Amino acid sequence: MKKLRVILRWVWRSILVVLVILVAFILEENIRGRISLARYKTEFRVKGEKLTLEELNLPKPPKEGNGADSLLKAASELIAHKQEWPLARLGVSARKMVGPGEALVLFRRERMIDPTKPWTTNAPPELEWADLEKEMAEAGPILQRARTALRQTVIFEVSHEVLQLRTPPHYEPLRNLARWFYSSAVLNLHQGKLDAAIDDLEALNSLGRCFRGDSLIISELVRYAVDGIGFETAWAILQAPDLNETQLQRLDGLLNSDGILLDLVRAAETERATIQLTFDASRRSVYGPHLFEPPDLRDYVEYWMWRAAWFEQDKLNSLRTTQAVINCARVAAQARSFTEGRSQARLKDRGLKPWFAGRNRLPFLSSFFGSEDQIGMVSKAAQVETQREMNRAVVALKRYQLKHGTLPSDLAAVIPELLPEPPTDYMDGKPLRYKLNGKDSFVLYSVGKDCVDDGGDASQPGENTSFWMWWGRDAVWPQAASER
Repeated sequence: MKKLRVILRWVWRSILVVLVILVAFILEENIRGRISLARYKTEFRVKGEKLTLEELNLPKPPKEGNGADSLLKAASELIAHKQEWPLARLGVSARKMVGPGEALVLFRRERMIDPTKPWTTNAPPELEWADLEKEMAEAGPILQRARTALRQTVIFEVSHEVLQLRTPPHYEPLRNLARWFYSSAVLNLHQGKLDAAIDDLEALNSLGRCFRGDSLIISELVRYAVDGIGFETAWAILQAPDLNETQLQRLDGLLNSDGILLDLVRAAETERATIQLTFDASRRSVYGPHLFEPPDLRDYVEYWMWRAAWFEQDKLNSLRTTQAVINCARVAAQARSFTEGRSQARLKDRGLKPWFAGRNRLPFLSSFFGSEDQIGMVSKAAQVETQREMNRAVVALKRYQLKHGTLPSDLAAVIPELLPEPPTDYMDGKPLRYKLNGKDSFVLYSVGKDCVDDGGDASQPGENTSFWMWWGRDAVWPQAASER
């Protein structure tokens, strides 16, 4: 019995020692995080960084002359009629990538659907151009109201304080509206109405700019999708054989850089401020970092350990991760080079790491994903800017050909008469690469997502049955493929 009491005494002493060590460890981690976070914020203030929504002074929707409500109402009406007008909603196609750097020009076909080539469109096989024309005529008044609204300033009311709790309601209606404008452009091109197709491209440009007032990263991503539709629309317009100088000049004006990288900086700064609000909300939550989702026992234990020991460290890690994205976007915008931006955003900035951070997600419970995952957004923004530069370069080539009867041997021939400076490849900051390929053909390309020049090689690694410009070793502006 005496031996048992001795054993129990040692057990209790061991438990007490473990608890003391655990409490000391938690206190040390907590204090270390508080000191490091305060020091980092002080450095931010010295550099002029703005960490709160109040300091950012985000634009407020104007009380008068704001077309946001009218635009959202028109876009929502189109969704309400989705069963009556399926073709424009599903999205017709102006082109189809059929190989590396090759695309079929689909709007030239007499029939919208070719039974022998089922890739022609996403639409059901029984529909024809006349069906699309009918839908566009019926939806015409709604689309006109949307165009009128886009001529005004459009800034939507976005509550950044509750950003994590719901998606802004204008996202889906506006994405659907972009498909309508694209379908309208395809129909206009099929009917030879080039000016009307350029009007559709102008509407798409204005629609994309509607998201910049949100100052949110997710809004920028939606904007990139809309701009991708605009790129396809501009590509299709440039396949029209009868473009004149006036129309080409108008296209050139629509394809100027839209400051997408700078807008991403603003969105990332806003994200940094809202993330801090989310951290504070998660600390007040009884359910842990998931806010409203009841955790299991393991989640609950992890949460209270995180809250006691690593809350400030996780908050600091979030600041550093977001700052890496901001630094990348800032440098990329200034240098017009994603390569330069990426070099400024390595993880070496994240110097504070708990001793077991490499094997456990617990210390970084809310900021577990690293900046390398988010820097892909900067790459996407650079791709969007590069696409605009590509189309603008092709406009200059078309204008040169219209004037001289032949394509130039190099892009220097269009500068400064048709372009003020060489078109930029925003992936590496150098001019876009151009090679004459016969009398009426050329190769225009970017170094692509890997930022390595492969000499205009549009092939995609591995075996592929579908193709996309940015999947190639180099991103090659697609040439019109012949029917075969």
